[in-house]
Amino acid sequence: MFIYKPSLVQKAYLGAESGTVNYDYVEYVFPFESSRSGNEWKLYTGSRLYLGPKTRFHVDLAYAKTIPRFYWDTKSFRDTNIIIGLEQLFSFGYITVDFEYINRKPENDVETIGKYLFGISYLRK
Repeated sequence: MFIYKPSLVQKAYLGAESGTVNYDYVEYVFPFESSRSGNEWKLYTGSRLYLGPKTRFHVDLAYAKTIPRFYWDTKSFRDTNIIIGLEQLFSFGYITVDFEYINRKPENDVETIGKYLFGISYLRK
């Protein structure tokens, strides 16, 4: 990962990950077995920007190849992720609101799967 901090109020980063995975699944109620393995990788970038002394805005982008952990009739997925969030510091801790969009495309199909996620988290100081 490469991190760039042009000042005390900003941060930008760029990174990559790669690895080999092995998944084995056995269903005992209905006889079914699935074994999968392969290489996964992820490229990502993002930035953090302080909007004020107690407020931070962040954007994260990622593009990845993942191996399904269960049988999906495809060897891999191409995932595109976008996360946009706002974090606020209060006297009791941090409250963060995130919006995330995930676009998942199976290797052997033109259709895509889109997911929209919204989250609120609390981190104690």
